[in-house]
Amino acid sequence: MSEPRMRKLFQVSERVWIVPPQWKYVEPTIGFVLTDEGIVVVDSGNSPDHARRALTALRHVTDLPIRYVINTHRHWDHTFGNQVFGAPVIAHAFTQRKMLANMRDDWAPKQIINWVSGWVLKMVPTLRLEQFEGLRLVLPQITFTGKLELGLGGVHLRLLYAGGGHTQDSIIVHLLSEKILFLSDALYPNPEGKITKIAGLLEKISRLGAEKFVPGHEMPYDREKFALLKEYYQQLVGTATKLRSRKTLPQEIVRAKLESRFASLNGLDEQRHRELLERAWREWTPRRADRST
Repeated sequence: MSEPRMRKLFQVSERVWIVPPQWKYVEPTIGFVLTDEGIVVVDSGNSPDHARRALTALRHVTDLPIRYVINTHRHWDHTFGNQVFGAPVIAHAFTQRKMLANMRDDWAPKQIINWVSGWVLKMVPTLRLEQFEGLRLVLPQITFTGKLELGLGGVHLRLLYAGGGHTQDSIIVHLLSEKILFLSDALYPNPEGKITKIAGLLEKISRLGAEKFVPGHEMPYDREKFALLKEYYQQLVGTATKLRSRKTLPQEIVRAKLESRFASLNGLDEQRHRELLERAWREWTPRRADRST
């Protein structure tokens, strides 16, 4: 079985570098914002091994110290590398609260490796248990609710609450000077999130003036692709609303077609489109949907 290897850093802008994602191993993007006084890490990776490989790659670019780690949400693939960077962790207050709850259950120090073995490795069989050796969860020490302004070495970062499109605790990170927005997973549909929340978040993001977008599990993209994504979700919610007004049953959703111009969006095909449409329909009409299935 092949193993994940150290990835070369990809330069997004003068101050922003990333370790590119590898979906095969559920390794999300790890971002590095370089300032004159040190580095801000955006998401720490899915394991101590992932984080160590990222840090090794970073040291080929700079020896600046790590000053902060930002967790964009609590999911294991974005937080299980926290310990490697040895810096204060910043996250939304919900992230800290939910991680504390996890640590009283499956993520307790004596349970977490069993959870990795029994859940993570079954879901992601390309990973190996030794990549999690010595795993020690590091909770966020700095938390916020609505937004947080972070200044370091002449660089200004704005951390903004994204809401429940992916998870209740998701945030986005805006580097104003370079018009870069770290989206992480905020725009990825997730069973605990809502399609309608994503549509609303896209509208808010479009007003921030960012030119480059750094998602959690695909390479950075520009405003043109962002605009296409925004249009897709607007149409998706609009179609769900029309179906609701006609009292359309879920079975009729199978007739819905994906416009070919949206097929370039990450992971989107006819089946996925119908799944998202049905989810949006159910969000609008939960009681009626329950009675009709």
